[in-house]
Amino acid sequence: MKKVVLSVVIICMTFMSNGQLRVTSNGNIGIGTTTPNRKLVVNGNIGLEKNGHSMFLTASNPQGEIGSSTGKVSFYWNGHNQVHAQLYNVASDMRLKTNIAKLDNSLETISKLRTYSYQFKSDVKNGIDKMQYGFMSQEVQEFLPGIVDSSHGVLLMCYDQIIPFLVNGMQEQIKTINELEEKIIELENSLGTSSAKETIKNKATILHQNSPNPFKERTIIKFDIPEDYLQASIMIFDMKGTLLETYSINDKTGEVTIEGRKFKAGMYAYSLVIDNTEIDTKRMILIK
Repeated sequence: MKKVVLSVVIICMTFMSNGQLRVTSNGNIGIGTTTPNRKLVVNGNIGLEKNGHSMFLTASNPQGEIGSSTGKVSFYWNGHNQVHAQLYNVASDMRLKTNIAKLDNSLETISKLRTYSYQFKSDVKNGIDKMQYGFMSQEVQEFLPGIVDSSHGVLLMCYDQIIPFLVNGMQEQIKTINELEEKIIELENSLGTSSAKETIKNKATILHQNSPNPFKERTIIKFDIPEDYLQASIMIFDMKGTLLETYSINDKTGEVTIEGRKFKAGMYAYSLVIDNTEIDTKRMILIK
């Protein structure tokens, strides 16, 4: 018996002298270090093994690591506990991915999501009166089974996987909203122009046919317009729609003389424009 005790003492002294295991006078234990400043300090990696599965904890520079051979790390004790962190990053490098495809029709997926407020039974049992907000894994599993995990006996889900559908759905809405806004603007402009045109026409506005027509040296365009206008003019265009000349109008009943020498022989259009609204357009022919 004395030999056994002596052997154990010798082994412990060997560990302690080599720095592999050290117990200080204040009760701190060091593994791989002779100066532990906490109750347990390990200089190296910590590994756990059970039934062929492993888990490790590594203190490295600049950051530590925790992982397992199954690719999952669970924090579980009579329930699934909360994990608090300032920030966590998810592997999203394109080089790690395959079968990449853009999402489409995300609004349809989002419309299937039903949101709830609830309390966890464990919280209620422990007197914690805290409301939670989210989804039900059973419902999400029906149309997004890939984000639901059943390996722990209960259904867990990755909420981060919902974010791409939300972003894509918002982009689809933005596109639809922009298209609708453009149509509304077009409709408003159309209604506004038609309304202004009809209002002005109802006030006995007339653009007469030029005379003579066709003409060679000069022609006269007569018009009748209402008194309550801000700006009016006769505009001359070629048949490609290019504006060639503008004649300002200052009288409600009057005429404009068009000199043939200013233009080449051909067909032209002239328009009566009142307060930035085209009221009427007619054609005239110039010959040489």
